Amino acid sequence: MQPLPAGKEEGLKEVIQIFEGVLSRAEKLVDETSEKGTFRRIFKKSLIEKSEQYPFLDPFGGEFDYRDGMIQFTGEVKEKDFSQGLGECLQNTLVYVEEELPKSKMLPLKLRAEIESSLEPHRDTIKRLGLDSAIPSFL
Repeated sequence: MQPLPAGKEEGLKEVIQIFEGVLSRAEKLVDETSEKGTFRRIFKKSLIEKSEQYPFLDPFGGEFDYRDGMIQFTGEVKEKDFSQGLGECLQNTLVYVEEELPKSKMLPLKLRAEIESSLEPHRDTIKRLGLDSAIPSFL
């Protein structure tokens, strides 16, 4: 994870680390089933779609970037907004995976389970940060 600018809350650093793990595992699963770069392309489509509601996630805005399992974020945002925005993007990504890879019928189910299992070890942190309602369930 890239160092965040001075003044960033510790909570946001923790949230970014959690999402790095989630995105990395999701990317590995999707790309192994299809081809390298498929997850990033579909995820980017979700980011663009949600960028009006969550401008800090706009992939062309320069604040947020996900690449090679790492999130670089230079913007200012509350943990809850960041979590909610990324959670919604992940949900959209699941829908797009299902649409774009219809031959891989089990992939969306596996992907949901993978996302949920990668969040599971962090449930205490998510709860401590008050983000239970901001991060949707994927099952």
